[in-house]
Amino acid sequence: MFLNDKSITKITSDIIKEATITTNALLCSSFQVGQVTL
Repeated sequence: MFLNDKSITKITSDIIKEATITTNALLCSSFQVGQVTL
């Protein structure tokens, strides 16, 4: 499979987007858990 620069850039930005969403979700859920335990 041949990847040109544009597709590599798109894949990278998609991965970063997914990672950001996952991180935000984890932060939100841990924050909510923290609120409940306080």
